[in-house]
Amino acid sequence: MAVSAESMNVPIAQASTGTDQRAYRLASIDMLRGIVIVVMVLDHVRDYFLADLNPNFMDDPQISPVLFFTRWITHFCAPVFVFLSGTSAGLMVLRKTPAELGRFLATRGLWLILVEWFVISNGFTLAPLGSPGFAGKTIVILQVIWAIGASMVVLAACQFLGRKVCLVLGALIVFGHNALDAVWPTPDSFSPASVPVWVALHARVREPIGPLYMVFSYPLLPWIGVMLCGFGASTLFELPARLRQRALKAAGIAMILAFVVLRALDVYGDPNHWQTQPDGALRTFLDFMNVTKYPPSLA
Repeated sequence: MAVSAESMNVPIAQASTGTDQRAYRLASIDMLRGIVIVVMVLDHVRDYFLADLNPNFMDDPQISPVLFFTRWITHFCAPVFVFLSGTSAGLMVLRKTPAELGRFLATRGLWLILVEWFVISNGFTLAPLGSPGFAGKTIVILQVIWAIGASMVVLAACQFLGRKVCLVLGALIVFGHNALDAVWPTPDSFSPASVPVWVALHARVREPIGPLYMVFSYPLLPWIGVMLCGFGASTLFELPARLRQRALKAAGIAMILAFVVLRALDVYGDPNHWQTQPDGALRTFLDFMNVTKYPPSLA
C-alpha cells in the first residue's frame, strides 16, 4: 500500500512511498496538475470546433454562459502550471545545493524555450523555413511553454536569495505589474510593431526581427512573479498535511474575498473594467468575471 506525506501528516522530506521511491513527490500537486490538463483540453477542444469564433468572444454581450465559462475556467491553467513549477523547484532545496538547483533550472528552462521555438511553433505553422504570408519570415510563437522556461531561467538566479526573498519579489511583481497598464500598450491586444521589443515583458507584441517574425503571446513579467511566488510558498508543502491544508484553505478563502473586493472597486488590478449591463444581473455578473488573461491581471 502506498504511503504519502498526505496520509502520514509528516513533512514531505520525511515521506516515502511503496510504489514510487521518489519521496519528494507530493501526490496532491501531481493530481492538481492532472486536473488542470483536463481543463486545458476543454479549452483546446472548443478552439477546434469553434475555430471561426471571435477570439474575444467573452466580450460578446450575447455569448451563452456555458460557452463563456468554458473559456473562463481556463484562466486557472497557466497560473497553476507556473506556480506549481515554482513550488516543485522550491521543494528541491531539500535535496539540492543552490548551485545544483540553479544549473537544473537554467538547463530545464532553456530546453523548454527551445522546444517552444523549434517544435511547438513549427507544429503550428508547418513552415520552419518561412511563411510566404509573412514575407518569407519564420514565425516563432512564444506561449506558455516559453513563459515557464524563461521564468525558470530567472528563478535559477533568484533562488540564491532564498525562498522568503523570492516570495516577496514575486508578490511585488504580481501585485504591481498592472501599474504598467497606463504606461505600456493595452495588455489584451498585440502592440504595434513600432514599440520596442522589451515591451513584450508586459504586453503582447508581434515584431519582425531579422529572418524571424516573433509573436510574444505570453508577456513574461507577471509569469516570473507567479513562479517566484510558487517557489517561496513551497515551504507550506513541507508542513504536516493537516497544517498545510488549513493554511491553504485560509489562503484560498482570503484570495477569493480579495478578488471580489478588488474587482468590485474596479480601480486597479485589471485593465478590463466591468459595468452594469442593461440585460440584467447575469450579464453583469459575466462582465464582472471577465478579467484579462494576456497578460494575467492581478484580478
